[in-house]
Amino acid sequence: MHNRNNIIVISLDYEGNTYQVQTREGKYESLMCLISEHLPLRSFGICYGGGCCGTCGVMISNNDTGLKKFILSCEVQIDDEIANSVVTIYRV
Repeated sequence: MHNRNNIIVISLDYEGNTYQVQTREGKYESLMCLISEHLPLRSFGICYGGGCCGTCGVMISNNDTGLKKFILSCEVQIDDEIANSVVTIYRV
């Protein structure tokens, strides 16, 4: 069960630098919105979450489960499932 009051910690990895972000469920429409607010990336998410451009692709590595997957960040909700993950952002 998700608790909207839980603090969710996500590490954003971009060009060898890691930025730790704390947020809560429901604060952002998607992972793409969170990334766009915290990192000034050019040419990232140019379709604004429409899922059609592919410029918001990230690798999510979940530290709790050990799973890794490449996915469009506009398709990822911020909730307990992404907590404690490392999100690697690739230069577009």
